Amino acid sequence: MKLILLFGGLLACSICLLSCGENRTLTYKIENLELVASGPLTEGSNTAQGQFKPDVQAFLQKEGFALTDMREAHLSAVSLQMPDSLRSDLLSEIIFQLAADNVDMQKLGVLNPVPPGQQQLQIQVAQKQSDMVALLKQQAITIVADINVKQDSAIDLQLKGSLEFTITVNK
Repeated sequence: MKLILLFGGLLACSICLLSCGENRTLTYKIENLELVASGPLTEGSNTAQGQFKPDVQAFLQKEGFALTDMREAHLSAVSLQMPDSLRSDLLSEIIFQLAADNVDMQKLGVLNPVPPGQQQLQIQVAQKQSDMVALLKQQAITIVADINVKQDSAIDLQLKGSLEFTITVNK
């Protein structure tokens, strides 16, 4: 009888712990980011940069969580949009990176080769990522897109970017 009571108590405690510590996955999107590669662009490697201030705390609060509830984060999608007057024919490769003051720069995606004739480009996101929680907690994040250009061009290249993060929270 004591064994049955002990087993029942352990089972009840286990159920309580599992229900209290439930993980939930959230999608955090940042849109209309501006990246600029100042011209003239030369054949070969050029850099487009932009910066944004993530407001993960407000996003999590809206979902009923605190910043301390964030357990994991992963960049799950990156898209870049060419200006209306251009298509992707000018570009051969894009390497996408994120950096901030208190975390190391990370190479998080590549598009090689860049498909011709496109205005919307989907970057292939790296599976291996580190310190994304720490990155999202920063005051500002710098976007660095190393862009290989096929030929010299006198223009400034102004791209619009969208990022999607998958965030795991536990409360």
